[in-house]
Amino acid sequence: MILNPTELAADLMCDLPPDVRAVMDAHFVDGHSVHMIQRHQNIKRRDLETMIETALAAMRTELRRRGVRAVSDAM
Repeated sequence: MILNPTELAADLMCDLPPDVRAVMDAHFVDGHSVHMIQRHQNIKRRDLETMIETALAAMRTELRRRGVRAVSDAM
């Protein structure tokens, strides 16, 4: 099954734990700053940045597992 980039991103987000998904949605979908999320979620900045970096790395790993090596592979 071939997914368009939006569907692929949504599918990858569903694989994240709910708390991480909420942070990723707030930052990348809703456009909230790390500082704003940090205040609302009461998370240390370093922990929040690590959470985001870890989630992005997991999503990249899953993309590679699915055969996506470049943006053009998902389009």
